[in-house]
Amino acid sequence: MSLLQRIAQKKRHIFALLAITVAVSFVCGLVAAAMILKPEALRSRIFRNTPAPPQLADTVELQWTKVETALLTLQKAEVPLGNIDGHALGGAIEQFGNHIIYAATSGKIVVYNPGDGTIGLANAEVPINWKEVRNAPFIQTGRFNLGFFRLLDLLVWPQADGQADLFVSYHLYKPQTEEICTVVDKASIEIIENDLVFTSPEWDRVYEVNACISLPDSLYRFDGLQSGGRLLQGQSGHLLLSVGDFDLPGVLHDYDIVQSDSGNDYSKLIQIDLLTGESEIYASGLRNPQGLDIAADGTIWEAEHGPQGGDEVNQLKFGHDYGWPNVTLGTDYGSPRKSWPLNDKQGRHEGYTRPALAFLPSVGTSGLAIVDATERLEHWKNDILLTTLRAESIFRMRPVKDQIIYAEQIRLGTRLRDIMVLSNGLIVLLSDDDKLVLLKEADAGHGSSQTISSTVTGYNAVADHEPPSDPAKDRLAWGEAHYMLNCSQCHRLDGETHIAPPLNGIVGAQIAGDEMYNYSTSLAAVKGKWTRSSLIKFLENPQELAPGTPMPNTHLNEYERAAIVDFLSEKE
Repeated sequence: MSLLQRIAQKKRHIFALLAITVAVSFVCGLVAAAMILKPEALRSRIFRNTPAPPQLADTVELQWTKVETALLTLQKAEVPLGNIDGHALGGAIEQFGNHIIYAATSGKIVVYNPGDGTIGLANAEVPINWKEVRNAPFIQTGRFNLGFFRLLDLLVWPQADGQADLFVSYHLYKPQTEEICTVVDKASIEIIENDLVFTSPEWDRVYEVNACISLPDSLYRFDGLQSGGRLLQGQSGHLLLSVGDFDLPGVLHDYDIVQSDSGNDYSKLIQIDLLTGESEIYASGLRNPQGLDIAADGTIWEAEHGPQGGDEVNQLKFGHDYGWPNVTLGTDYGSPRKSWPLNDKQGRHEGYTRPALAFLPSVGTSGLAIVDATERLEHWKNDILLTTLRAESIFRMRPVKDQIIYAEQIRLGTRLRDIMVLSNGLIVLLSDDDKLVLLKEADAGHGSSQTISSTVTGYNAVADHEPPSDPAKDRLAWGEAHYMLNCSQCHRLDGETHIAPPLNGIVGAQIAGDEMYNYSTSLAAVKGKWTRSSLIKFLENPQELAPGTPMPNTHLNEYERAAIVDFLSEKE
């Protein structure tokens, strides 16, 4: 190649490089300008706070897979519930006739008929004032977790002539007094031409707990995930309502507020006379009673969250005290001595009615149902099915008198919040990813009583009624919102050790460096400091960095993990 040819080629390379540089600069300039002029719009496209909910076709095909258990082979399918959840975990399911009723935290009610495969919205809503809370001034403090303000439970109470009362428990915000109360309302429903219909859109107040949460007194912290709130049809026309402790001992540092003789409803099972409206304490000493069901012989079974460890399953008896907050088989969060401050004998449950079963470590108990008068599931008859959040499983428990002699774990790989066992043997579960999980025996010889339509039709009616949060409109920043929803129940940002160590100043801090917290052996052995990338990786898979750590899997996507770490990077 001649000298002139080499010079010409070099010029072409230089011009090409200049063209690429100009093009890249132009694109970067557009991005920068867009971030300045419309940052929310671009951010929502690049760093979307949650993936866009799947745009379901009006008809969805059910896909069945096999689930093996010790005594039965089951088949599993998932039914999406649309996009109406209201941005908070919670909700509940119930059965009426051939219909399954799902009430979301937004207050909207979905009705699904497994037999004909139809899904749609009911003609009424639960009057939960979730949007009023979302727009309240105290949301700007960043202490209030919107994900904890929720609907708690549903109960269908059959009446004459095919009608029923539908009871619902939920959180009610009172802006005049800045209180949040747990209330129970009811409405009338019936089946008309195979459709579930509310005969009136109005709800009647049945009960309000006798002590509401004062938000100013709690510095606008509201641990609604410890509400209890389960409903049960008791004997002699009484309604039973479980009430949790709302973590008030931890918030107010006052254990007396949830004692059996406190004079309030906290940490108790309340029995309500529907004729007079009067109430009495059925049982006390319950921390966060999440599972509740009654057997054919009238025996009441309950499941609750313990503190760090010590989740319990109890057989509840009238007038009994089950120990909370004085005794527990769990320990205080972050305690270096692995103890509970009020328990005279650590690791013992003495002086109060003992649990029938305790889980150590905790599994995150949620719904509970008894396999009772069913034509199917013969090998599970009279067993107790317990759903879990943290363990993402069902535990099938075998009761003998007042004890549980074993618990078989049936892992399903998703957080499970509620459960029903229908008379035809169909098990219906509510998952935290807005789906119904259906379980049925795999034996095809059971006949038409367990027939389920292979398709579900009607999703156009339950699509996008509550669109995902818009970062441009939310009062909380994107990363802060995800921190509040996913991290704040365990971690604080004010330097205080709570369930887990504080996270302010975590970026650049020594790993396992908080002397006030008792870390797992594996995490304490990790050398170095927390960086942005190591925190994101830890959120993705805690067990990879520190096998055996109590830190649960977060199930956050890559953008959500990065957003939380970006938010924490700004907290000194």
